[in-house]
Amino acid sequence: MPSGDRYFPDFAIKVAGRTAGGGLILVETKGNHILNGDNTIDKVLARHKLYGVPLMLVQDAGGRFMTVKHFPSTGRNEEDQIFRVENLPGY
Repeated sequence: MPSGDRYFPDFAIKVAGRTAGGGLILVETKGNHILNGDNTIDKVLARHKLYGVPLMLVQDAGGRFMTVKHFPSTGRNEEDQIFRVENLPGY
């Protein structure tokens, strides 16, 4: 999966202004209870040859969607930034 092989994201979204992946971005949503499961860690480290790194989102306690980042120093996935639709072309 880190190679992008046999990775089935929740969504493939066409984004105006996105140059990577022909404008498509892969999006995965996870619950906090599985944010650091083996399968989730593999998915956050995946990189598709055409579409690039998938965008992983998790909902925080306040209901906001947050981007997820893997931190090699801890070996864990953590909430990173508030997800903003207007930033989709740059993810």
